[in-house]
Amino acid sequence: MDTTTHALLSVSFSRLGFFQRGGKILMFTLILSSCLPDIDLLFWLLGPDHFLRYHRWVTHSFIAAPFISLFVSIVIYLLSKFKNFSMIYLTSLAGIISHICFDILTSYGTQIFAPLSDKRYALDLIFVFDPILTAGGIAAILLIRRFSRQGFLIASGLLFYVIAYISLCFFMHESTIEMARAEMQRRNVKVEDLSVFPSLFWPLKWKAVVRSGSSYYLMEPASFTERSFLIRKVPGIRMDSIPQDLMGYEEVKAFFEFAKYPAVHSFEKDNARIIEFFDLRFSNYEGRNALVLEVRLDTDGVVHSIRIR
Repeated sequence: MDTTTHALLSVSFSRLGFFQRGGKILMFTLILSSCLPDIDLLFWLLGPDHFLRYHRWVTHSFIAAPFISLFVSIVIYLLSKFKNFSMIYLTSLAGIISHICFDILTSYGTQIFAPLSDKRYALDLIFVFDPILTAGGIAAILLIRRFSRQGFLIASGLLFYVIAYISLCFFMHESTIEMARAEMQRRNVKVEDLSVFPSLFWPLKWKAVVRSGSSYYLMEPASFTERSFLIRKVPGIRMDSIPQDLMGYEEVKAFFEFAKYPAVHSFEKDNARIIEFFDLRFSNYEGRNALVLEVRLDTDGVVHSIRIR
């Protein structure tokens, strides 16, 4: 989930007893802690390989959460007049744990046991940017500003809204799996691997990615009412089609460590060869990709630039 939505939700969730017990100090603590794990976005400054490897790493770990909360709590305790350390600590821990739990719901993958394990966990229920959750957070804040005495009731309503929406996403996730498997069976396509993800820009429209042999099938329902799919066949990556020296770059290595369904597109532009690596988790039927590792080669085949876009 994006940092803005984490912040918006935590503003309202602070009225679930935190603000009532510690005023603005505990409210600030919850908001800060709910956003703090995304400080690892700064790895972007060190290059694409660091970003792919270390975003949602140790700051998003259940193992590290108690220690990060302890550090936050000590700082706030020393700098504020509120001297109930246990409440500050529990509030901070609640903020960090809620951040991790929300991020697990997305398709990006979160290393919840780092640094002991670099395995990424993802429930694939919501997209990284979810306008429905963002809108709920904004609406709740506006209501609390208008009806401040009903803050607990409004925050409880937001919590119910979030749980209901995630439950709907789970239902649609499971339904899409069933539909995609039936469609592949009807087409006599052997399913070796099948995953379902919320679509780009519209979280209630789902897609499926099927691996069969050396190919992928990217599937999107034709409409909300029809049980039929728009299907785009995507060839798997042929490693012999990629310059071998390119595979030695850390950015490319990091991409293949991160991607679950890697694909590649190559074309000529402005006297240069462009190689685009993308992950079908973040692609749609029309060919739009939300996460692309772009490698630009000059006319001699030498790498000119590598970037994420």
